[in-house]
Amino acid sequence: MNRPYFQRVFLRYEVPDEVFKLLDSRELFEGERKDVRLLKEENFESDTTAYDCPLPPIEGQRSLCLDAGRQYSPTIEAPLSPADGQWVRAEATFRCQHKEWNLWQMTQFIVRFVNGEEIVKERAIRVYRFLNDGDTKRLYIDSEFPEAPFDKVAVYFWNAEGSKPIVVDELRIEVFEQN
Repeated sequence: MNRPYFQRVFLRYEVPDEVFKLLDSRELFEGERKDVRLLKEENFESDTTAYDCPLPPIEGQRSLCLDAGRQYSPTIEAPLSPADGQWVRAEATFRCQHKEWNLWQMTQFIVRFVNGEEIVKERAIRVYRFLNDGDTKRLYIDSEFPEAPFDKVAVYFWNAEGSKPIVVDELRIEVFEQN
């Protein structure tokens, strides 16, 4: 529990799924996006580190597969400067076989702002908060540009020492302005 989440759920009977992102990231873009621009797309078809996965690909011949033997995805980076917008949205499709109930082992979807080799800001959401057994869902995480200088955005996935397989596909990184 944190202050942004508490303020959104206090004395409410129904809470939109998006509000659960506040448990992890403390940022939630609400409103209309404008001047949306695609920075990077990745479909993992050319991922040479892919190996046999118990789950079928989401789209095409390959999807990124994380499990006990592969905890981290490759980092997907795109050049970015403070003049490019106000927010970044990273969006991907996820599929699981069985839900991970242990909070500390839930796969994380992570967005970083980087300046050179220094991490300036990082936001993450736990994807199993939104997935149940056998689900395939499109999820996104929004992060506001930091005040500190940065020169790129990096996105990756971490299985958090979990053993349950999860596949990820159709990653998009976009930049946009707040309306």
